[in-house]
This record gives sequence, structure tokens and C-alpha cells, in this order.
Amino acid sequence: QLNFMVDRSVDAELAYDQAHKELHPIPLLSALLAGPMEKGKDLTEGGAIYNSSGIWVVGLADVVDSLASLKKLVFFEKRVSAKEMQDALKADFKGYEKVQAACLSRAPKYGNDDPEADEIAVKVVEEVDRAYGKYTNYRGGPYHIGYWTMTMHTGYGRLTSAFPSGRKKGKALASGATPVSGVARKGPSAALSSTAKLPSPGLANSIANNHKIPASLLKEPGKMKVLEQLVRGFFRKGGLQVQFVVADKNMLVDAMNNPELAKDLLVRVSGYTAYFGDLTREMQEE
Repeated sequence: QLNFMVDRSVDAELAYDQAHKELHPIPLLSALLAGPMEKGKDLTEGGAIYNSSGIWVVGLADVVDSLASLKKLVFFEKRVSAKEMQDALKADFKGYEKVQAACLSRAPKYGNDDPEADEIAVKVVEEVDRAYGKYTNYRGGPYHIGYWTMTMHTGYGRLTSAFPSGRKKGKALASGATPVSGVARKGPSAALSSTAKLPSPGLANSIANNHKIPASLLKEPGKMKVLEQLVRGFFRKGGLQVQFVVADKNMLVDAMNNPELAKDLLVRVSGYTAYFGDLTREMQEE
């Protein structure tokens, strides 16, 4: 399935790049980068020194948690049969509440520094990188993989059915390379440790790694030092990138219900900063 989807996405990207070259060359941007002027070739023809294309992948943590759930509950413990899991997913867990409970509570979850789940995360990142590594883009450059989602994790979630992780149909997918909301039960140190294990060669198009910190917590004596140590520890373990939303839940709920309070409130979304009031209700809730 991965190879099939990669093949289709490369076909679409090649068609897009060819159309870009023929219909919409970019001479101004070409003139500002090294390579095109010397070669007399537009960026869209491969005139630049570096010609990579960025791939961004949505739902990493959801895939990891789902595979971890299938591995443990279906194949190892045999607590749930493959047929029962299939039926539960088709029914969106209605009538299969015990199966959903097992998926949510018994299976390993990415974001808890759990070796089983994190090993699957590493394998998924390596496999996606390998699948795209067979191809070059229209300009002769490689494909670089990234895990950031803008607001697509809520949009795609709306279109996606239930997962073996215990996630129900329509719920927002995980943001970037961040754990699924609510499953990182061992705190930010464990969540960042899981993300730091992801192999950096498979993250050349970067990641979005969002974490939420209550503003009231950081006002307590010594807590800013703890945050500093948290960030330093993450990068010492090989982490690539991290960002924080520093806001109390009550502040965000008030801003949802009173739009005038949200006009100047900035938050980090998966890959960029946005005014809270400009986000959809689903993104605000997420």
C-alpha cells in the first residue's frame, strides 16, 4: 500500500512540475538563487544547484499507534481476532466498546518513550524514506520527507474512518510528528524522547513538533529553568525541532466563545503560527 501511494504521488508530482515548467516559469525567483543565471535555465527546468522536492506526510503517530495495537492485541496477545478488529472498525466501535478500550489502554503508544511503539515509528519513517528514495523528481533532484500538516490533520481526519489505535471516525489526526493528542501520559520528557528517536536522514523536509504548556505553570518559580532543560535534553538526544503553545486551557476556551478575545491571540499550528480567531472550530478544539 505504501509503495502504491508513493507511486501515485510521484506520478502526480511529475505531471505538476512539467505543467509548471511549460505554463508558469519563475524567472524572478530563478534570478535570486544560485545556478539558473549561470546555466541559463529556469528553476522549473532544474537550473538551481539544489533540486530536491519536499514531501509532507500526515498521520505518523496514528499509523504508529495503529500498527502497535494490531501487533500487540491481534498477533501477540490474540486478545482480539483480526475479524473482530475489522468488524469493530467498520462499526466505528459501536457495539465493540471493549475492543476500543483495549486499543486505547493496553496497546503501546508513541509519545511515552515506549520502545515497542517508538521502534515502529522509526521503521515507518525509514520505510517512507526508502519508498521515495527510488525516485527522482522532474528536475533530477531527490525527494525529502517531512512530517508537518498545517491544518490538514483536521481535514483529513474528517474523511478518515476508525483506526486500530482506538481513534473514532472523523477525529483529527495527529499534528506533524507530535504524538496523538491525549496519549502522551508520561509527560513532555517522554513525548520529546520518542520524537528524538526518529531517524534524521528520513526527516530532511523537517517536522512540526508541537507541545502545549500551560502559561500558569511557567509563572511558578523555577519552571522556566525546567522548560530550558527539557529543550536542551531533547536536542542532546538528537531532536530536530520543537515549538510550544504557551496558553492556559481556560484562555483558549474563552477565546473560542468570545471571538473578540481571539483577535490578537497567536498559537502554533503544525508548521506555522496563526491567529487563534482565524482557525476553524475543529482546529481551535484540537
